[in-house]
Amino acid sequence: MTIETKYNIGDEVWVYYNMMPEKMIITHINLYCRKRGTLKTEIRYVLNNCISVDEKVLLPTKGEL
Repeated sequence: MTIETKYNIGDEVWVYYNMMPEKMIITHINLYCRKRGTLKTEIRYVLNNCISVDEKVLLPTKGEL
């Protein structure tokens, strides 16, 4: 099984944090797998060693945010 992520550790990404756009660095990537009928995987990114977010809320530039 191969898992591909959109971002890598050390990448700078933009996210809304406390209702404001913030540039943060990905410090960890957590992968969760579960099987109930079909195999499902979830990728969570840890930003600045403090918050864990889903890939869909991250954007590579402030303009895209």
